[in-house]
Amino acid sequence: MFAELVRQSRQVLGVRHFDILQDPDDGCRFVSVEVFEDRAAVDRQSALPLVGEVISAFDGLLRVAPRGSAFHVSASEPWPTPRADRSTDDQTLPYQGFAEEYDRLLGDLAVRTWQQGILAELARIGVPAGATVVDLAAGTGVGGRLLRSLDDNLTLVGLDASIEMLRQAGGSYRQLVEADLCQIPLPSGFADVTVSGFDSLNYLDGTRLGRCLGEVGRVLKPGGWLVFDYSSPHLLCQQWRDHHHTDQLADGTLHWRHRADRAGSRCVTTLTRYDQTGAVRWEEQHVQYALDAFQVHRLAESAGLRVDRVRDLHRAEFSPSASTHVWSLRKGDG
Repeated sequence: MFAELVRQSRQVLGVRHFDILQDPDDGCRFVSVEVFEDRAAVDRQSALPLVGEVISAFDGLLRVAPRGSAFHVSASEPWPTPRADRSTDDQTLPYQGFAEEYDRLLGDLAVRTWQQGILAELARIGVPAGATVVDLAAGTGVGGRLLRSLDDNLTLVGLDASIEMLRQAGGSYRQLVEADLCQIPLPSGFADVTVSGFDSLNYLDGTRLGRCLGEVGRVLKPGGWLVFDYSSPHLLCQQWRDHHHTDQLADGTLHWRHRADRAGSRCVTTLTRYDQTGAVRWEEQHVQYALDAFQVHRLAESAGLRVDRVRDLHRAEFSPSASTHVWSLRKGDG
C-alpha cells in the first residue's frame, strides 16, 4: 500500500519528492519525506483516494500519533527541474512559449473541435455516471472543462508531457500527471474512458502511436472507450504541403509556417511569435505525423481496441479528404 501511494504521489503535478520509509529495526516507526512546489500541489496529492487508506492503516501500526514539521523554502534556481528526457538547450520544443497564450490564441477553435468531435461521440456511446476519464495530452484543460458539462461527478485525470501546458489547466482535473503518452503511469483497468483532443495523437509517429494505444488498452477497463480526433494526411501532407499565414494580434503577430515531408508522412510547423516592435518573443517547432485510416485501424486492433466508428469531424460519414476524423475505439469485454 505504501509503495503504491509513493508511486502515485510522485506522478502528481508539483510533487518534487515523496517517500515513506520504514525503520528496519522497528516496524512501527515510519518517516515520510514530502516536497511540494506549492500549496496547490499539496492539495492535489492529498486528494488521492489512497491517502485516506494509508492514514487509516496507521491506526493499527503506530504506537503514538504521528508528528511532522513543514518547511517553506525559497530557492534561487528556476523550477520545475525539467524531466531527464527533455533538453534544456532546445528552445524550439513544442508548447513551451505557446503555453501561456494557447487558450487565447486557439481556445475557441479547440472548444469547437471538442464539441463537434469527442463530446458528440461520448454523448452517442454514453458515459457511465461518475466514470473515470483520462484526458491524454490534456494541455491547458480545455477538454477537462468541457467534460464537466457531461457529468460534474466524473473523476477526471489530465496527462501531458508539457509541464508548461499543465500549469495552465488549473482545477480542470482531479489529478494532473506529467508523463509521456507512451508510458502512462496509471494502474491497469483504471479508466472507463480515455480521450485525446485537438490532434494531439498526431504528434506520435507510427511506432509511438502503437505504444500509446497499447498503454490505453492496458489502462482501460474491459468495455472501456478511447475517443480522439486526428488530423488527416490530406490536411497535413497536401493542404499544408507548403503553407504559411500570419495572425494579427493586439500585441504583435503569430506566424505559422507549415512544411510537409511527404517521404516521412509528416508535417513540420514552425510558430514564431513577434511582439509589437517585430522582435521575436518565442519560436517553437511542432512535428505531426499523418497516418492513414488503414494504419490507425491496424494499430488499434494490435492494441486490443476495436474500431466502433470513424467519421469526419463535421458529419457522420467518413471521407479521406476531410481535414479531421473522429475515432471511437472500444476495448473488449473479456
